[in-house]
Amino acid sequence: PSFTADEQRGLALENLGYYKIITQNWDVITRGTLYSYGSWNLNINPRYYRRYHFQGNIGLSIQNFKPLDAPKTMTYNFTWSHSTDSKARPGVSFAANVNVASTKFNAQRANSPQLNFQNQLNSSITYTKDWSKKNKPYNISISANHNQNSVNGLTNLNLPDVAFNINTQYPFRKKESTGEIKWYENIGIGYQGNSKTLTSFYDTARGIGGQIVDNLKYGAQHNIPITLSLPPLGVIQISPSVSYQETWFQQKLVRSYNATTLKDDTISLRKGLYTARQVSFGVGASTRIFGMFGFGKNSKVKAIRHEIRPTLSLNYTPNVNEGNYYYTKVSATETRQVSYFENSGIYSPYSNIRNGGMSFGIDNNVTMKVKGKGDTSAAADKKITLLDGLSINSSYNFLADSFQLAPIALSARTNLFEKVNISAGASFNPYQIDAQGRPKNRLVLKDKFSLGNLTSANVSLQTSFKGGDKSKKTATEKLNEPNNGLRDDGITQDEYQRDAAYIQNNPAEFADFEIPWNIDLSYSLTLSKNFDVAQASFKNNITQGVTFNAAANLTPKWKVGANGSYNLSDKKLGLLSMYITRDLHCWQMAINITPVGLSRSFSINIAPKSPILRDLKVNRTRSFTDF
Repeated sequence: PSFTADEQRGLALENLGYYKIITQNWDVITRGTLYSYGSWNLNINPRYYRRYHFQGNIGLSIQNFKPLDAPKTMTYNFTWSHSTDSKARPGVSFAANVNVASTKFNAQRANSPQLNFQNQLNSSITYTKDWSKKNKPYNISISANHNQNSVNGLTNLNLPDVAFNINTQYPFRKKESTGEIKWYENIGIGYQGNSKTLTSFYDTARGIGGQIVDNLKYGAQHNIPITLSLPPLGVIQISPSVSYQETWFQQKLVRSYNATTLKDDTISLRKGLYTARQVSFGVGASTRIFGMFGFGKNSKVKAIRHEIRPTLSLNYTPNVNEGNYYYTKVSATETRQVSYFENSGIYSPYSNIRNGGMSFGIDNNVTMKVKGKGDTSAAADKKITLLDGLSINSSYNFLADSFQLAPIALSARTNLFEKVNISAGASFNPYQIDAQGRPKNRLVLKDKFSLGNLTSANVSLQTSFKGGDKSKKTATEKLNEPNNGLRDDGITQDEYQRDAAYIQNNPAEFADFEIPWNIDLSYSLTLSKNFDVAQASFKNNITQGVTFNAAANLTPKWKVGANGSYNLSDKKLGLLSMYITRDLHCWQMAINITPVGLSRSFSINIAPKSPILRDLKVNRTRSFTDF
């Protein structure tokens, strides 16, 4: 254990632990922290492992928080991760990743500024079985999910979610075909079925059991796609399709006008099993167009290639849901047509409007080929991507009486010099607006050359640079490596999260002097436009933010670093952590400071560099919390 100090909890003996092997397949790690003001933490982490079959770990954390100026609170956190070996039962898998906690658990964690702001918890338990290895074309997946918001105390449960699929079958093909395949033999039919059961509750309110029963909703959906793969017509690929979809609802909802309140707030629920269906027909066409521009023999750039990928599809959806809609009075002068399945909670109702339209889009890719340095062979040529993609997409409904053209979406992405990732997007309303900000049934393009009125846009940039050996990874890069909950090196998810939080809060102890400098930057900008009726113009709402992580060697033995975020729109500093470290040959001194945020702290640590002796250290830690 180590000694620390906390403004709200007092002096602490932190991470006092005990390890016990229970059987050859089970062990348990127990850790605890004691504070002088009466608070305490307890973490129990049993682990199990059966070679070639399964492995997992369970975590139970209890926080007894007794601050000086507030009542005592007891919070909990339960975690469970489990995975199976794919060779144990081929075609069958079971996985679990559960994380459930009390509303204030993360906010009251000591010395964890990143976790203090984590207000979303998620869990999933999944069982899948695939019969393809037995030459059967179907599979099933059964899952349970949990989503928890620790800000408002809302918990959503999905228990269970069952998905059953049948792979595309070709009923007109012979078991043993000879010669060329006839066009009708490429007609394929499949099945996709899904059933859901949802409920929710607030853990800040009483009667959780009653909330779960009252909020229970269920339903199912079936989809039967029919496809036909035709031979290419020259350079164009044609793909016709037919789809039948049916949804089962648990209730019908009927609204009626209340003459007393002058609102449509009277609701009648009819419980039962109700069905609705929809049919759609479509045909799609796609192709690829290439263009090449070559340069002279003495040029370093050999050629630039431009690839264009246009797509076009026609679709028709008839109105087969007229009987699922009714007219209701919503005000003293207005009547509206609404669906019986409005606000069903799981599946949205089908539209009662015929749709016969066209979807279209175009994507672009630009690459450049340059000569390799010091090598004249073609194998040494280097391919550089100038533009990963530049696309524009929209659709047009021929059967609509107005506003046939849908909003136009524009997106772009590229990677400059393999160092700077850039992505951007924008949405345009192609119709003009009146003085009240309402769209008029007249295209902007009729009066000026423009895609329309910009409604939203976003830009994000990420880059990373470092000196020295590029193959060496910083501590942050190691943390961002994929982790499936149960690592190959035997580290469990609980231990990994504990180590990750410690590294994030104490980066000075893990500084690598062989990397002379490194910097990671990311920038994001989001723009939304809202119409201001008073000024008869659009008002821009811009949100900008920057996050950074940087470190540099002042001398071969001294290193400094910092990481944090800054909100450019509000001109406010978010999380900020700084550190300085000194290489003392076999030992290392580290100073970590978090001066702003919900949890502020500093620590001074002197410890051996050897991982085996790292716990033999001199440490001084102080924390200051502002709830």
